[in-house]
Amino acid sequence: PERVSRELVAFCELDWEPRCLEFHTQQGSVATPSATQVRQPIYNSSVNRWRRYGESMQPLFELLSSAGCYP
Repeated sequence: PERVSRELVAFCELDWEPRCLEFHTQQGSVATPSATQVRQPIYNSSVNRWRRYGESMQPLFELLSSAGCYP
């Protein structure tokens, strides 16, 4: 998780901080349906799960690609 997190932070032109990997320990409130997930550390069981939605996400991929944000 750290390597990919570092790449994401660098892409956003932000400075890396070790607490980037400790997001699940933050005490602030979360007002979204995914509040439970936000409180969990990074886990591998969801890796590539997005692929089942790949076809419906194609317009987003094209938009990101045209903006230079997606290969």
